[in-house]
Amino acid sequence: MDATGQEERRFLTDSLLISKAGPSASQRKFALLVLVLLLTVCVAPLPFRHVQLAQSPQFVLVLDAVLFIVDLLTASLLYAHFTVSGSRPLLILATGYLFTSFVIVAHGLTFPGGFTPEGLLGASVQSSNYLQIFWRAGLPIASIVYVLSRRQQPARALTPPYSRAIITSILLVLAAVVALTVLVTVGDQLLPNIMVDAGRRMWPVDAPIIIPLEIVAIALVWRDGRSALDLWLLLVLVAWLIATILVSLTTYRFSLVWYGSRAVGLLAASLVLIGLLVETTSLYGRLALLAMRGEHERQSRLQHVDAILSVAAHELNQPLSAIALNVATAKTETTRQSPDVALLREIFDDVAEDAARAAGTLAGLRQTFGRTAQERVIFDLAQVASETFRLLQAKFKEWQIVAELTVPGGPHLVSGSPAQVQQVLVNLISNAAESMAATGGRRLWLAVVRVMDDVIVQVRDEGSGVDPTMGESVFDPFVSSKGRQGGLGLPICRTIVEAHCGRIWFEAAPDAGTIFFFSLPSTSAPAT
Repeated sequence: MDATGQEERRFLTDSLLISKAGPSASQRKFALLVLVLLLTVCVAPLPFRHVQLAQSPQFVLVLDAVLFIVDLLTASLLYAHFTVSGSRPLLILATGYLFTSFVIVAHGLTFPGGFTPEGLLGASVQSSNYLQIFWRAGLPIASIVYVLSRRQQPARALTPPYSRAIITSILLVLAAVVALTVLVTVGDQLLPNIMVDAGRRMWPVDAPIIIPLEIVAIALVWRDGRSALDLWLLLVLVAWLIATILVSLTTYRFSLVWYGSRAVGLLAASLVLIGLLVETTSLYGRLALLAMRGEHERQSRLQHVDAILSVAAHELNQPLSAIALNVATAKTETTRQSPDVALLREIFDDVAEDAARAAGTLAGLRQTFGRTAQERVIFDLAQVASETFRLLQAKFKEWQIVAELTVPGGPHLVSGSPAQVQQVLVNLISNAAESMAATGGRRLWLAVVRVMDDVIVQVRDEGSGVDPTMGESVFDPFVSSKGRQGGLGLPICRTIVEAHCGRIWFEAAPDAGTIFFFSLPSTSAPAT
């Protein structure tokens, strides 16, 4: 993968995906609300833990079907995030959710009274209870391995293509679920008896095993959790712990506490899915907005390049026209019987001077857009502003703008690259023209003044203005502001100005529009 592709993948995984991006303040508040709700659900039924309700095996089948769909969707979304990030921990967590979705199907098929009085697949009275234990143990184990593997991820990251890893994960889950199902049905005699009958178990055998697993998983996720996904997973594990505690308080199926534990289990299974769906929708919206901003940036960049090329064309046309005229004059002179050698020498000197001027213009463009080190010279900023103003006269007519230049005093000497400073001026003037095109503004002011030890340039327009609350963020890439679409023009300006040890800012104009300023440290003329 090239450097650009690696940067794009890093941007996605670190800034957008739920598995990497940190939780927002609203997500933390929602998680706290859910935690309070879970604790309430845990405490509320305790006084009624011995109350028996109507037996409804069909309720278990419906609940298992819902759990299967929820866990399968969660696993699918986690697999999708894995294909983007290549994160081994995500693959492990997706495998855990796939296991819970498959094993809950076997639980429904073997539940007594669901499809047959004793359950399908040759189940015994305790087969479904063992599968329930496996189901409760699946996610805590996957969460523990998820956290531990994340600590080793930098050294053991997976590389694309990821289809083989996903297929292997699915096959391993299928094999595990089939093996466990065979164990609790065909190999039922090998397991200890934990059920008195279809409605009552001997003792909560799962509690001493599952509760420690869940506590360890909660502690690890709490300690190492950094992302929004970790926050949702932590809530799920807390909910599972509450459900396990509830079900361990009774030995009877279809009691109030038993039904309550199933409701908490469904809530727990849904939390990560809800978080993934919300974040996926948000991600889609952010990518769509990024695509629209990218298209506008392309148009904005073309406008800025057009203005720069207008300057370059004007600068090149003058020396090239002079060269063509001098060459024609020299050719005419050489056709005479006695050419004027002094005149020819003068013509050739002019040609050399014009060629050097054209080469200087091209070198300035290369410095502006290239990656080579910039040559720093002492130059008059007022002169560069005046030259830029003169060269943009044709664009002012095209934009139907009345422009005014003010350069009191002078000279205003600064150190740096005249070509780059000229690019800043062109970008700010182009932005002003774009802003006024939306409002019908027709006046633009450009001023160069010296204040203390700085030379300050002001570009004022009568456009739509910039929201003052945006502050410095208006100079960030792809940031939109009132009346001005986000792009790279202003970020480039800030980069150039700061490279010249200056700063750039804006203020609202007194009547309408915006004033953009940039300042550069003034310097003195070199000693001669």
